[in-house]
Amino acid sequence: MKKLYIVILIILISCDGGLNPEEKKTTANKTFLNGTVIFINGKDGWPPSDSVKAVRIVAFKNFPPTDIINEILSGNAYFTFESLPLFVDTADFSIEIQDAPVELQ
Repeated sequence: MKKLYIVILIILISCDGGLNPEEKKTTANKTFLNGTVIFINGKDGWPPSDSVKAVRIVAFKNFPPTDIINEILSGNAYFTFESLPLFVDTADFSIEIQDAPVELQ
C-alpha cells in the first residue's frame, strides 16, 4: 500500500501543469473591410468576355499611389486575392486588414 501512495505522489508531482491544454491563438481579433460593388448597367454593361480577366478591390494607405506595385509590395495596400465574380450585377468582397487600425484612402 505504501508503494501505491508513492506512485500516486510521483504522478501528481510530475503532472504539474503538464496536462493543461495549450493556449490556442484566436482569430477573433481580425479586422476586415467588407463591401459590395454594384456594376453600372449590371451584367448587361460588361465589356466582351475576352476583355476582362479579373476584377479585384484595392485599398491604399496613400492615394493616389505613385507606384502601385511598390505600394502593394511594401504593405501599403490591401487587395482581394481572388477575382470578384465576373459578368454579374453585384459582387461582395472582404479584405483582411492586418495592421488595424489604419486609415485607408
